[in-house]
Amino acid sequence: MPEEKTERPPRRRGPTYAPEVIRRAKEMRRYGDSYRAIAADLDVPATTVQYWTRDVVPDKSGRWTLAAAVRVTVPDAALVLAQLGAVIFSSGGRVTGMTSDEARWVTLLAHARPDLMQGGPATTWQLAREFIEALAADDEAELRRLEQALAEGAARVRWPDNERKVLELREKGRRNVADLAAGRNPFLDGRPYRQEDEQ
Repeated sequence: MPEEKTERPPRRRGPTYAPEVIRRAKEMRRYGDSYRAIAADLDVPATTVQYWTRDVVPDKSGRWTLAAAVRVTVPDAALVLAQLGAVIFSSGGRVTGMTSDEARWVTLLAHARPDLMQGGPATTWQLAREFIEALAADDEAELRRLEQALAEGAARVRWPDNERKVLELREKGRRNVADLAAGRNPFLDGRPYRQEDEQ
């Protein structure tokens, strides 16, 4: 006589959380908040927070706050706050804060290239993130690319109606490298550049 199959009770599903809660947990973890602190703030189990944020690498510099930045100058704090406001606005509220490392890079870039602050929303913060990620990955090529882009952008600001000057400077540098490779000193001997020497 065939055995009767017993039906298994339906598997209990855990509570369903809104995507906004999960995003908030990941953001808090990126700022270095502990699993317990995030769980208490969002009223979810710590194990759930740990699962959500398993791929998030915390930023050891921690969250930037104005209260913690009392030692910086007022203009620098104003720069960070202006860029933070742009980040919150341009992300539609998905990003609500900035790490201390991001704030330091935003300040550095704003002083080095003030024109960036007049660019699109959160331009300086986005560039700061690129530098931080390149440094974390120890990507020398990407760091050189970012620095070159900054330098060329500064030259375009200095000569706003003469971008050709930037291209000429780049070409001159390329020719100097070719001269040196061909055994000539482009800065002293004055011998003409020959394209065939690049072959």
